[in-house]
Amino acid sequence: MKPAEIRAKFFNRRLKVQDLEVTLPGLEGLNGKLALRELTAKEVVQAERLSKDETGRNEALETAAFVTYSLITREGNEQIFSEQDIDGVAGFGMSVLTPIAEKIRELSAIDADETQKNLKQTTSNTSPTS
Repeated sequence: MKPAEIRAKFFNRRLKVQDLEVTLPGLEGLNGKLALRELTAKEVVQAERLSKDETGRNEALETAAFVTYSLITREGNEQIFSEQDIDGVAGFGMSVLTPIAEKIRELSAIDADETQKNLKQTTSNTSPTS
């Protein structure tokens, strides 16, 4: 296979989509209506950036960003939240966010420990040197 054909296959690959098969407390009416879309590398990096606060990494904001970018309607695959909703999504409660985020990490092949390590490296690489 020629490099151009291989390249085309990569660029034409569709992101994975998976039905969300968990019951969310207080949101039982949404059962069967939600799905998840695999996160892109750009979205993961953006979530890591948005999750940094004055004390370092804010895991709740990172989780909220993952949910914001990935959660879609099962019918139509439409994104439910926008980036402006991340702070609001962070207020949903961990009993809702955690099961969704676990599925997103699995679908997108994200290791939570690796994400934290990468964020620390990014932070140290962008710190001013003396």
